[in-house]
Amino acid sequence: MRPIYDNTTFRKAESDTIGSGVVVAHELMENAGRGCADRILAMDLPTATRFLVLAGQGNNGGDGLVIARYLALAGRQVRVVLVDHGSQPTELNAINRERLVEMAVRLDLISGFNDGIEIADNECVIDCIFGSGLQRPIAEWIAGVAEKVRRSGRRVIAIDQPSGVLDPALGQAGGGMVRAHHTLVLEALRTPLFFPETGEVYGQWEVVPIGLPEGAYQGCAPAMMLVELLDISGLLKHRSRFSHKGTHGHALLLAGGPGCYGAALLATKGCARSGVGLITLWAVNEVCEPAMVLWPDVMTICDNGLIEDIELIDPEKFMAIGVGPGMGRTKRTMDRVRQLLTTWRRPMVLDADALNVLAVERDLLELLGPHVVLTPHPKEMDGLLGSKSLSSYDRHLRTREFAMRTGCTVVLKGAFTAIHAPDGRVFINSTGNPGMAKGGSGDVLTGVLAGVLAQGYDVLNACLIAVFLHGLAGDLAASVLGQDAMRASDLADHLAEAWVRLRRPLNDPA
Repeated sequence: MRPIYDNTTFRKAESDTIGSGVVVAHELMENAGRGCADRILAMDLPTATRFLVLAGQGNNGGDGLVIARYLALAGRQVRVVLVDHGSQPTELNAINRERLVEMAVRLDLISGFNDGIEIADNECVIDCIFGSGLQRPIAEWIAGVAEKVRRSGRRVIAIDQPSGVLDPALGQAGGGMVRAHHTLVLEALRTPLFFPETGEVYGQWEVVPIGLPEGAYQGCAPAMMLVELLDISGLLKHRSRFSHKGTHGHALLLAGGPGCYGAALLATKGCARSGVGLITLWAVNEVCEPAMVLWPDVMTICDNGLIEDIELIDPEKFMAIGVGPGMGRTKRTMDRVRQLLTTWRRPMVLDADALNVLAVERDLLELLGPHVVLTPHPKEMDGLLGSKSLSSYDRHLRTREFAMRTGCTVVLKGAFTAIHAPDGRVFINSTGNPGMAKGGSGDVLTGVLAGVLAQGYDVLNACLIAVFLHGLAGDLAASVLGQDAMRASDLADHLAEAWVRLRRPLNDPA
């Protein structure tokens, strides 16, 4: 897994490493500029025959000046606009300006509203005005520059981060920001990438190493960890040649109610592709009948509406239970969630209407524990928290505290779904796409997660596997159908191929 740092932690690690004498600051800037220039030269930019570098007064501007030098050395036409934002150029910035002057690279200066900036049709803009050291919203006139860049329609490549982005850890509302098509993030992943208020302006991004030694982050706690394919493949259990259906667990789904039959069917479809050995669906007759036709291998229990029936659930028979999709906001749902939280001690996933019960019956929060997984979307999470969050980062902090306080695991769904563990660690999922922002996608996840939990994975690993698998299936569906046309049912249809992709790195003989 790759660590994700907030900007303050990253900059401290960089500064401490330079201060220790292990690396030299100008070497890091040279590495950053050369590495970014190499990546830019490798990009497909068919309409850009020239480059415009917007360089600030700090070391991010210095990186841009180095990039300009390497582009010029590669024979590309490049000009630099120096953006004077009121501070003196850093030493390295000034040195690299002089080197460009010696090469006869064109340098222009702007310092306020009255200074215009023209962007030619054949220019690609490289944004190096402000980097990760920005501590406050940018000045209005610089925000105007950012807006002019946006309106130009030209390709924009940001270095380290788009100018104007504030680390959400600072707790300040952002102002104007450059909107990039591509961002070359220096050395390490940073938190602004993963929150909608800032992440949207990065466009496509990749990390460019700048030469910090491995020990640079020793003692620096990452804010989060990014989960990728090989991380998940390494968690998967081997399916023994001598295993049987009981070996792979028995999942129970409580889902579906009057008028909400589809949610239960989607959860069942997800569970059926989770790898679990046995599935029982407990639902109203209107759900059980089509389920028996669609999945003859799924057992069913027809719900007669009696709360006492819950007592018939054999804790020795079922390894995990998924509760909530389509159950409805009824007293029956409330009673069943309460009884399960009181009596059930094996892994349990609560989603949708089960979460709505917790938001209303707040005494039930005291019954949560390490065997419980909650899978809210942002609005449902705010309901669990008892009030609306100020921002997505505020919600992230409050969710982390909630998971630690209640002892449960929270899967906070979103563009980058975050798994909040009860020990305070946060894991960011790297799969998924906007085509999954459709009703029913979360129901599929509930079924997949219940099925993975039933196979005996510990709660955290089950969440990591299920969320990654679910997102990967969504990516595969989008690659065939497109993000616009794909539906939640298409996502479930691609779970089988997603499993194949996950198993492939293992060369699993099974």
